[in-house]
Amino acid sequence: MSIDKDMRVKEISKQYSPETCCFVTLADNVAEMNARTPCITKAAQEACKATYVLYRNDEHHVFRSEKDACEYLGVKQCSVAGAWRDKNKCKGFNVIRIGTNADMRGGDADGDEKD
Repeated sequence: MSIDKDMRVKEISKQYSPETCCFVTLADNVAEMNARTPCITKAAQEACKATYVLYRNDEHHVFRSEKDACEYLGVKQCSVAGAWRDKNKCKGFNVIRIGTNADMRGGDADGDEKD
C-alpha cells in the first residue's frame, strides 16, 4: 500500500494531511498517476527505452527494442536481454544495450565493467 494525496482531493495539492490522504494499492496509485499526467508518463516510458546492438565481426544491427532484436534473431523475448545481462552471445551475436540507466550488471552502457 502507498499513501496518496491525489485520490481523495482532485485539485492539485502539495499538502499531505489526514483530510487529503488515503492508502491505495500500488496499482491504483500508478493508474491514477497515468490518467492524471499522461504526457509525463509517456516521457518517462520513452526515457526508459533501450536500444540493442547485435554485432559479430563486421556485421552489426541496431534495434529500437528488445522485441525487435528477438524477432530478427527468431528467439523468444528476453533472450537478448538475458544474453546482455549474462555477457553472453545470442545466436552468435555480441549484445550491447544503450540508452537506459537500468544497467542490472553494474557495467557501463557498452558492457564494460566499472573499476
